Amino acid sequence: MVAGAVTLDLLSRSEIERINSLGDRLRRGLRSAFADSGVRGQVVGIGSLLQVHFVDELVTNYRSAARTPKDLRSLLHLSLLNRGVFTSTRNSLCISTPMTEIEIDQAVEAFRKSFSDLRAVITE
Repeated sequence: MVAGAVTLDLLSRSEIERINSLGDRLRRGLRSAFADSGVRGQVVGIGSLLQVHFVDELVTNYRSAARTPKDLRSLLHLSLLNRGVFTSTRNSLCISTPMTEIEIDQAVEAFRKSFSDLRAVITE
């Protein structure tokens, strides 16, 4: 309980703004990785939270999000794990306070390489 209270004390407005800006940087980078790879997909989220979907249409609700094939989510998850990036099995991520632009840029590069490796499977 004490550790949780200290954590909340350290999570200042400026720290929240910093991790939210890292989330913006990650979303921009992943959108660029999608575009550069020719893989269809969307990156949605706000602040320090985001999720990747392999769909053409804009993701606006759970129905449009559910169109992402589960096998592609699993393949991306495993590919990213092999590159040192942990996402949930649904390909969602959250930025935490120890992260910096370095980790964000490394994650973007891991996604870029994963999209390239999985392109044949993803575009079928």
